[in-house]
Amino acid sequence: LEAALKQTGLHIAGAPISGGSSVWIKGRPGIDASVLAEMLRKDSVLIEPGAVFFETPPAPCPFFRLGYGSIAEERIAEGIHLIAKRMQALS
Repeated sequence: LEAALKQTGLHIAGAPISGGSSVWIKGRPGIDASVLAEMLRKDSVLIEPGAVFFETPPAPCPFFRLGYGSIAEERIAEGIHLIAKRMQALS
């Protein structure tokens, strides 16, 4: 996961913690993670928009949670690259 993120220029928001099954990602400035999630759903890539986790979310909210615990390791890089591609399209 971390290698795929590094290849695309995406970064984990905060410090990665070993042993988890999800990470928080901060999208590029101006990205609305809810819009990104809708685009990615068509690609069968699911992310969880982060606005619902903020008392007062930034607008637009670029944060999203990315679960990886139940995804086959060999499919992770492909999903990360799709996220980056769709995010670029929104920029």
